This record gives sequence, C-alpha cells and structure tokens, in this order.
Amino acid sequence: AKIPNNRPKIILIDEVDVFFHKDFYGDTYTPLARLTDPTVNKLIRWIWSKRNSNLKHREITSSAEYQECFKRFGEWGSLIEEASKNIYVDLMNYQSHSYIVQHDKIAYKDQDCYSSDIVYGYKTMFAYMHENEQGKISAASVEEHIYIGVDCGKFSYASIPHKFASIIGVTGTLQKLSPPQETIIKDKYNIRRNSFTPSVFGANNRVFREEADTFIENKDNYYLTIVDQINKRMPGTMTDTLRAILIFFESEEKLEKFSTFLQANPINPKYQLQIMTEKITLSEKENFIKFATRPAQITLLTRSFGRGTDFICRNQNVNNNGG
Repeated sequence: AKIPNNRPKIILIDEVDVFFHKDFYGDTYTPLARLTDPTVNKLIRWIWSKRNSNLKHREITSSAEYQECFKRFGEWGSLIEEASKNIYVDLMNYQSHSYIVQHDKIAYKDQDCYSSDIVYGYKTMFAYMHENEQGKISAASVEEHIYIGVDCGKFSYASIPHKFASIIGVTGTLQKLSPPQETIIKDKYNIRRNSFTPSVFGANNRVFREEADTFIENKDNYYLTIVDQINKRMPGTMTDTLRAILIFFESEEKLEKFSTFLQANPINPKYQLQIMTEKITLSEKENFIKFATRPAQITLLTRSFGRGTDFICRNQNVNNNGG
C-alpha cells in the first residue's frame, strides 16, 4: 500500500538542557551557499593584503578588484555589495576568535572535540590566510576556503519542534532544570508528561565521602597530592590486578601542567598514561575510551569528557577490584 505523505512526524530531543544552551535556544541555523570565482579570489586576496593599512570600506567598493567582481556577477551584484560589508567587519576582527589548526584545517571546539565543519563567517577564511602565512596551513587548503557566502535563510532552533506533531525526548537532567526552563517546556512546547526510569547502567556504586575525598591543598602540594592518590587508589583491594584511574581537569592548560609535572616526576613504570583533550580525532577518542578502563591505566582528561562519554569497563578483574 502507498504510504501517505502527510503522516504525523515526531521529533526526538536528546538532553533537554543542551537544547537550552545558547548555541541552540535563541540561536539560528543559517544555510550558506558559496560563490567561488577567480574574481572573488582576487578581491579577497586584495582585501587581505590591505589589512594593516587602515583600510576603509569605501576603498574596497572603489577598488578595481571589487568592480571586476561586481561586474562578473551581474544581477547578483547586490550580493557582492552586501558581502563586502561583512568581509570588512570580519577582517578587522578575525583574530578575536579562538581556534586551532588541525589536519591542515581551522577547527573550533564542538563539545568534547574540535570540528573543522564549523565556520564563523569570514573570520574563518581570514584565519586560514593568516595561518598559511605562518606556515601552518597549506596554500591548497586556503584556496578551498576563499569564497563569498550567500545566506539562504535562517531557521530558529527554538521553532523547529513546533513543526512536529509530537515531541519526545530522553534526558538525564530533567529534574535539574531551572523554573523558567520548566515553564518553557510546559507552556511553549506543551510537554506535560514525564517518566523517570532507572539508569540502564545499573546502580551507581560510587561512594563519595566529603571529608575523606575532598582535598584543599596549596599550589606546591597540589600535584603531589594527585600523585599520592593515584598510588593509593591504583592497587585497590586485590593483589593480582590493578584498577583504572580517570583524572579530570578544569582546562587543557591545567592538564598540560600536570602532564609536565609527571614528566619531571615519573610515576610507577607499571602504570600506563594517556591524555584526552578536545584536540583528539573521533577515532582517537574511541580508542582512548576503550583503553581507559584497562588495568593500570591512567587517563588525564579535560572536563568536557565528564559528561556524555561512556567509559564501560569490560574487564571483570578491574570491576571486582573497584573499577
């Protein structure tokens, strides 16, 4: 039988508190079409060459490079004119945003990793050109990212759920939403039925003893205390196997400082050490997660991996020894 096209559609929202993050609720998805052409390339490179000469926008629109590009696109000339304003603004501010160079591309932090699929207007394009001059990105990679962007509309993330007949979701933070967020869930999205189920991972066997497990140390003893806890907790209660240890740091900078400390103050050679930051690739992340629960494994991680990353220990000896 032919399936009708007007069947009700359902949207599934995973982690409702993430939906309320500034990158979603209140923000928009903006599809972008890229105009590439020799005249565009010539114009962008001319603008880049003038970045240190107190360039004015009127100088861009009066340049021979701009006029050639404007003429090339005929009826679309107004798009070039509008784009030139955004290009000018981003040229003045391209150094004001944070990124890393990864695999010959500009990459931005995306939750617990870095992605080269994210673009911040023309700032990203100028970042490519800047890093090329620093010898960190190839000319071929720069060529791929010289273009004039044409916005193809804006779609509100907050409005998308209203396009569906039903909204369902799975989240572990429903009971921790703020009163205003709860009001939005009920009044704006008409979600009034909730079900709470036990964790699929079973009971949480972690025992947190505030007095015994909280340490307040001065700067000189901070790293020494962490190492001391590693040595105390790694053996567990069994003699034939060791445990696995995860150490989370507030920032990559603090993690790197501790890593440097370990290089100057080596720990037990039986222990294996690995480091997880947002800079690792997806394949590296998957391997590190597998290795993190091996006996005698120490993993240093940034705080972003403390949520949404499932460290599953399949070694029964490690589990029996406390995990």
